[in-house]
Amino acid sequence: MVSPMTLKLIYKPNIGVIINELALNWGIKRETVRKMLNNAHKAHDHIVAQPGEFDVSQRRDIYNDFYYGRQFFFFLNYDDNSCLMEVEVHLGVDIIIDNVTLTFEKRLSDIIEELKSVSPSIIKLRDGDYFFKDLKITIADSKAMGGEGSDLSYFYCSANVDHLID
Repeated sequence: MVSPMTLKLIYKPNIGVIINELALNWGIKRETVRKMLNNAHKAHDHIVAQPGEFDVSQRRDIYNDFYYGRQFFFFLNYDDNSCLMEVEVHLGVDIIIDNVTLTFEKRLSDIIEELKSVSPSIIKLRDGDYFFKDLKITIADSKAMGGEGSDLSYFYCSANVDHLID
């Protein structure tokens, strides 16, 4: 159960996210999101050059602060037209998908079992890293993210997951 003092993200596949009652639909403009979230971001835009292949542009706003004494850390990622396309959560946000609540204190294996009731389509990307194709999310544990432990450490959702499908 989510505490009233917890930063809450409700994920709506194919629609977007709701962060503490603020609806951020996929495709919403970056400037609009920034205003809605009181410009509490740090912009982090850069181009990652890949010699011999192509340039990848990364456009994101980083949100890292405290909410009722609890630290949170998440990214909002945008396409080249400054439209919201992806959300990455790393810490301090309770994520709700249908009737399932994902918290960063919960074991990833328990979360997977709960999410099976919402989406049985699960693909193991590597140890501790799973893709729910129908939900358009990936989740990973601390160990898969370079740390230790089996608790949830990473949540990713996107308007489009074609890049995750082989």
